[in-house]
Amino acid sequence: MRKLLNQRACFIIFLIVFLVVASTAWTEAAIYKWLQPYDLENGYDIESYYAEDSGALHIVADDWLCTNNLPVTDIHWWGSYWENIGGNWVPYAGEEDPYRALGTSPQFLLRIYTDVPVSGNNPYSHPGDMIWEHPTSFPGGFVGHEQNPIMENASKFEWNWNLREEWYFNQDPGENVYWLSIFQILRPNDQYLWGWETSSEHWNDIATYWDGDEWYPVAEELTDMAFGLTTPIPTPGVMPLLGSVLFGLYGFNAVFRKKKQ
Repeated sequence: MRKLLNQRACFIIFLIVFLVVASTAWTEAAIYKWLQPYDLENGYDIESYYAEDSGALHIVADDWLCTNNLPVTDIHWWGSYWENIGGNWVPYAGEEDPYRALGTSPQFLLRIYTDVPVSGNNPYSHPGDMIWEHPTSFPGGFVGHEQNPIMENASKFEWNWNLREEWYFNQDPGENVYWLSIFQILRPNDQYLWGWETSSEHWNDIATYWDGDEWYPVAEELTDMAFGLTTPIPTPGVMPLLGSVLFGLYGFNAVFRKKKQ
């Protein structure tokens, strides 16, 4: 009887270890549905914000291509800050998110739109209908300093947002073009203005910005924004482990039944 209890205890421990490992493997394994990486060497930042007090805005969006039906479960983006010093906005070069140092967080609003493609009356593509929107608020993590002289050694930060399951973006079947917009909700007392980093990877048309009435290209040359969209996948290593557990469970049940007879 004691031997049987020891066997049961060993199996329970084994099962717990499997669940922990499997859970870790699932959450850490991910593939990019879309990635436009940041560019410390040549990149620069484009302000993307809505000011609560004045209503001023400059909301940036960039397009991306969906080629599979896996949901968007994580959103990653990169950017820098300008600091308000004496009424002038200057690049922030500290290696800690200034909002974290203040014990607060920058306020972001993320949106996904359908695509309005180039046509006879439309010389460049731009966002259409908004089909997904969620706010978030947390400081970024430091990744390095900008090397582009125009950014004056500004600090680059990254934001990695794991969405709640009910917030997953599930796109239409097939191959579709969507637009992602990320902008800061600039509160009256905020002393730091966020800018979205440009990317070294280019696809399709120029990123655009909304001025309250229309969408316009953010630049005359081809310019894209730095962001990534990911979705979790089970790692191949979990499957053999699961098979081992099932085999162990079968063997344990067989022993247990034999002992009862």
